[in-house]
Amino acid sequence: MESPAPLRLCLAILTLRTALFGQDAVASHLKCGKPTIIKVEEWFKTMPFSQAEALCLDFSLIGEVRNFIAEDEDEQLDVDTAIKIGSISAEAILRYYRSDYLKQRVNVMSVEARDKHWADFAIVADVLLSNLRKIQSAGSNAKIEGNAIDGGSIWLDEEPPPILFSRTDRENQGILEKVDSYYTQLLLQHLKQESSLFDEIADWRELTNPEDISKEFVGRLTFVSHGGLLDNTTCEMCKPWYE
Repeated sequence: MESPAPLRLCLAILTLRTALFGQDAVASHLKCGKPTIIKVEEWFKTMPFSQAEALCLDFSLIGEVRNFIAEDEDEQLDVDTAIKIGSISAEAILRYYRSDYLKQRVNVMSVEARDKHWADFAIVADVLLSNLRKIQSAGSNAKIEGNAIDGGSIWLDEEPPPILFSRTDRENQGILEKVDSYYTQLLLQHLKQESSLFDEIADWRELTNPEDISKEFVGRLTFVSHGGLLDNTTCEMCKPWYE
């Protein structure tokens, strides 16, 4: 939809009106007619939300608008009014004009939460993958104290593994790192929905035998640890975002 006035004037009108200037005061200060103000406000209220947000967040335009508002020598603003106008944010304009503002913010927050959820899955999958690979490479003769979720140690001989201060726990083949148990169970819910390969696993803690850790397990966890998304929405945290 084409703007009813230059964008600088449009945003100036919206800024002053959000600052609770009446239409007469805005018309006088910006040297425009009241019909233009009415058209601009209606235009802004009905345009797609993404376009309204982009207009308010155009920083180059915002700088022009503030200069435009302050440039009329016959309508100089007092200090308090100038501060009030300067404090008007994009969020304030959207909140003032857009009835769909709160709904859009909830949608944005849901997307942000969902993105964090998948990012947390990647972190958890990476630690879990490291632990399972250590168990797998240790072989069936290794002694394991602990498990892939709660952490622990892997003994290849009768003596406990040496503490290698030059290595992180991730690098040390004798150390199993602790990983978030709640998130690993959510991850398991997703994987079970995707493949029958995971049906027999009730808890990742059960995987202490190298023979139970298949290439398919490792491959799928590698995919998730690198940010790969799972196809379903079955875990208790995901469901509300897709309903």
